[in-house]
Amino acid sequence: EVNVKRLNQYLFSEKKYISAPSGWTTKGKMEVQTRSNWLAELMMQGSGTCSSLSSLYIVLGQKRNIPIKPIILPGHVFVRIVYGKEVINIETTADGASLPNATYTAMYDRKLDEPYMRTLSLREYIGCLLSNQLGYDLAESLREKEAMASFNMAVRFFPRLPDVWQNKGILH
Repeated sequence: EVNVKRLNQYLFSEKKYISAPSGWTTKGKMEVQTRSNWLAELMMQGSGTCSSLSSLYIVLGQKRNIPIKPIILPGHVFVRIVYGKEVINIETTADGASLPNATYTAMYDRKLDEPYMRTLSLREYIGCLLSNQLGYDLAESLREKEAMASFNMAVRFFPRLPDVWQNKGILH
């Protein structure tokens, strides 16, 4: 069994990783330090977003043979460990707090359909990163051809991801 408390202590107390400041602007757009989305930037800066912090948990889980898996919501990602019937959600932007599913679903005023709130494969998570990070970053940098290539690759990794189809439509 994994000692989640020890893992959190290591990441947030010993290594001093923090969640990057983010929030909604007066224009209704989420403002985040874009570069903190990436695992490499988290390692260099010590602060990251839900996706870079979740990626760190996943990598550590892979290294230690701990079944840490990604879970996505619209605009958010966290991780989950499943041991038989025991499910531990880990909110990476809250120093690894364990939150019940109801906390996440209550944040949305609509029913969360597939693929949200389910454990993803690593292949699907890579599709999310290709769409919601690389493709989005490229589109924001006006590198539209490269952004579309990233979105197309994301479709190959995770064809049922609504975000990638939305991103492709906005770019097109």
